[in-house]
Amino acid sequence: MQKRDAQRHALLRAVYEMANGEPGSYSYEGLYKCSESIGLSREETDSAFEWLVDRDLLARFATGYFELTRYGADEIEDSLRHPEKETEHFAPIVNMNIYGGNVGAIHTGRGNIDRVAQQVNAAATSDVLALFDKLRAGLQDLPPEKREEAKEIVDAFQEQATSAKPKMALIRSYANTLNEYLLAYGPTISTLVELCAKNSG
Repeated sequence: MQKRDAQRHALLRAVYEMANGEPGSYSYEGLYKCSESIGLSREETDSAFEWLVDRDLLARFATGYFELTRYGADEIEDSLRHPEKETEHFAPIVNMNIYGGNVGAIHTGRGNIDRVAQQVNAAATSDVLALFDKLRAGLQDLPPEKREEAKEIVDAFQEQATSAKPKMALIRSYANTLNEYLLAYGPTISTLVELCAKNSG
């Protein structure tokens, strides 16, 4: 569920950015370009799109076009304006800022902020994998019913982080949901997001 929520938010934000924040109609080709830019498969895109349409965040037309609605634009603007707060449909988003290239700050939602000094080689894949191993170790402290959901998110997060072109919108969504499960691992998640940001640049 958390992974799907992250994909839905990432898709809506990608559409919002394509539309420059203004409600309007676009072809489905534009939708799939947005989903490709954040690393979603066609199946994942269709599922997320249906969910967004059902909640009036996007609208579908029989003519082969879809629309970013005013509700959808407001949802993203609310999440960007107050990243530490929930919106009507989504949990708090991650807002990542880089200070001087070596220090990251990540808003983990609900008022919890971790500031971490980081001296990490962005090209060191072994370091990235070690950080994911640390997250997986933390999963053992979760109740079984939450552990499986969190593991799916960690797996998806790692797949993006180790890809040739990490999709930052999706990565930030994964990081956001993981912080809800693994609040004590905020510094580790922060480091991973910064590495991905460097690799995607």
